Amino acid sequence: MRGHAAQIAASIPFSRQTTGRAGWHTAPMPTSATPTSIREALASDRTIDIITTGARTGQRRVTEIWFCRLDDVLVITGTPGPRDWYANLLRHPDFVFRLKEPARAELPARSTPVLDPGRRRSVFAHPATEWYRDRAGIEALVSGSPLVEVTLLHDR
Repeated sequence: MRGHAAQIAASIPFSRQTTGRAGWHTAPMPTSATPTSIREALASDRTIDIITTGARTGQRRVTEIWFCRLDDVLVITGTPGPRDWYANLLRHPDFVFRLKEPARAELPARSTPVLDPGRRRSVFAHPATEWYRDRAGIEALVSGSPLVEVTLLHDR
């Protein structure tokens, strides 16, 4: 496993956004990521950036957002209502899952919308989504919140 984890870490692209006269440009991001630090960040962090492709524009979009870890499943959600990031992921499910602290890494990922009401209820009943329940209540979350399951594609 150690060799496999090292291969994964070696294959992760790193970049940062810089402003310029013509807009945003991709440049190498300083990295603090090791296989161990990536695993630790996925276990302990909540705030990430997701880099999606705009549903209408096709342009690259960066959104700071929380993710939740439900045992071995990663999800991204929000309070009820429409969200640009969700529209982008519905149209273009492949995106970049950017860890920012304590590790810095950009992980290729794929989103799958969670549409089944029973599965949605299970996600929103999990302790990791308590903050959302406290804001909107489980019924509102089940019926109207954006919710995607995240698959990290580092094996591919």
